[in-house]
Amino acid sequence: GSEKPFKLRPMQAGDLEAAANVCFKAFNTFNKLVHIPPEFEHIAETIGAYSSYATEGVYGFVITDKKDGKVLGANLIDCRDPTAMIGPIAVATVRQSKGGGRALMEAVISTAKKLNMKRIRLCANLSNPISFSLYVKLGFNPHFSCGEYVGILKPSN
Repeated sequence: GSEKPFKLRPMQAGDLEAAANVCFKAFNTFNKLVHIPPEFEHIAETIGAYSSYATEGVYGFVITDKKDGKVLGANLIDCRDPTAMIGPIAVATVRQSKGGGRALMEAVISTAKKLNMKRIRLCANLSNPISFSLYVKLGFNPHFSCGEYVGILKPSN
């Protein structure tokens, strides 16, 4: 049937580390697959990104396994500016393409609508056609694309 194997709910303090772990693994696994540098060097970066869920005007959601309650994905929306910003969104690699990403996106879009936000945006890796397809299906239009280049600085002696 159409019953989902996950439950969607607001993010809570106890979800932070698990959500950050899912994001860290999902982003870096994908980047490795397409031969680009890791999105995050350290798990602390994703913990930092998701810890803003507790800030007024920022709303977080998770999907959890219906059987064991394990966090399988997370998403944020920051509504503190006139244009709300979505992300980071991540779903555990073993659970991708099962509707979790859509549920997380619909939750943040619904939140923005309830708050009468006029515009929402997100930044996405253009190398990921699955997420790109989802965003287009949800009504997002590519505004512009750019390449981000990172240089690694070696310590000078």
